[in-house]
Amino acid sequence: IQGSYQPGSTFKMVTAIAGLETGEITSTEWINDTGVYQLGNDPRYWLHCWVYDTAGHGHGSLNVMGALEKSCNFFFAETGKRVGIERLASYAGHFGLGKKTGIELLGEEAGYVSSPETSKALGSYWVGGDTLTAAIGQGNNSFTTLQMAKYTSIIANGGNDIDVTIIKQIIDVIKVIF
Repeated sequence: IQGSYQPGSTFKMVTAIAGLETGEITSTEWINDTGVYQLGNDPRYWLHCWVYDTAGHGHGSLNVMGALEKSCNFFFAETGKRVGIERLASYAGHFGLGKKTGIELLGEEAGYVSSPETSKALGSYWVGGDTLTAAIGQGNNSFTTLQMAKYTSIIANGGNDIDVTIIKQIIDVIKVIF
């Protein structure tokens, strides 16, 4: 609860959900991963799909399910670009990311959701390529492991929010005799 870390590819489910719910992608749309996602003419802002760095090519055409299965950076960079950072950050917040969970322990850290406001608060500035890195779970995204557990629990429970607590209720007290 006191340390936050970049979630990496585990964040791609947020990007997928944001893309699907906003209509920026569909479950049947195919995006062709050529290996390098180019944003503008400056190679410093080009994002490589992980398979490109090892095999020299992209994943090819993928739909959202295939992109999640293969953890395709190219697909989620494109989805993040379409969704935009404001909506992407909003969806992350719906899953409790970048917010304290409210667990009954002292010292819980809130973490950060990558956004222009977060960059400014951290003494940096936002550039277009930052949306791409945010969409694949990098950039200023920084969450506690408990936030990540809550996020995945919300997905596993069909979108139903959960309360994070140490003890929900005591049903029976068992006496142990030594």
